[in-house]
Amino acid sequence: MKQFVIDGNKAVLSVSNPETRVDDVEFEENEVYCIDIVTSTGEGKPKLLDEKQTTIYKRAVDRNYHLKMKASRFIFSEISQKFPIMPFTARFALEDKRARLGLVECVNHELLQPYLFYMRNLVCDLVAHINFTVLLMPNGSDQITSHALQEIQPTKTIDDLEIKSWLALGTKTKKKGCGKKKKC
Repeated sequence: MKQFVIDGNKAVLSVSNPETRVDDVEFEENEVYCIDIVTSTGEGKPKLLDEKQTTIYKRAVDRNYHLKMKASRFIFSEISQKFPIMPFTARFALEDKRARLGLVECVNHELLQPYLFYMRNLVCDLVAHINFTVLLMPNGSDQITSHALQEIQPTKTIDDLEIKSWLALGTKTKKKGCGKKKKC
């Protein structure tokens, strides 16, 4: 993660395929990662609804472009003042036809990124989603955001001893430091 940027440049995928290929990354000290885990009993491929229904956008702070239309410059200026870094709804801009055109130019030149809606078959599919932030510090990793997890009873068991030993390790490591009486 970077300051004021929701989606970072480094990504690790649990399942890779030709459509979602990412570069190999190396974890380094003093980095911050958002761990976003989603699992489903369905096929795992959400279906995109109509792109025109998108009303939530986020500003791409690392992108620059000199907009041509006056309406585009006006709406982008309003967005930059009111929503400099966080996602926002475009309801305020959809009332005016010129503002809608300005919004389209901002999206076309990637100054704004739309949050697209996905449809899942909620009747048949179960979906589990957890999201938390981890700091990679010199003395180990530290989870800085958390919430109470829902207790569930698994229906399957893991018989492989190697996998069980990896799962038992956990994420916290012992902090190395000096005591009060010792000099480092």
